[in-house]
Amino acid sequence: MLVPKTTDVYVSIDITHPQISKDFKKIAIFTKGNKQSFKTYTYLPDLMVDFDENTSTYKAAEAIFNQDNAPEAIQVITYTDQVPAPAIQSGTSNAGTKVIDMNASQSDQPAAGVGGMNSY
Repeated sequence: MLVPKTTDVYVSIDITHPQISKDFKKIAIFTKGNKQSFKTYTYLPDLMVDFDENTSTYKAAEAIFNQDNAPEAIQVITYTDQVPAPAIQSGTSNAGTKVIDMNASQSDQPAAGVGGMNSY
């Protein structure tokens, strides 16, 4: 099979008639809470069940939903900075109780909370 010849690509950018980016559809609000959760909201009244009108989460969602090209849904991700206690497993040997830390990781990512972003 013969591979076709690769040619240059020409891009034309018209700065007098820019295209508007709209409908990103993947909007997420991160908020600190007592337990970790992920929930999708399609309407502002639905969000009021979980977040009062005076909270920053509600105000951010309200601003997003009030945009001209608002997304269909908003995901609210609640995080904590508390690491759950390690699981304790009874051992069958003479060594006694064995503690297994399911939260321990070999990576540099945090076990709980929102991880930092690397800048390159």
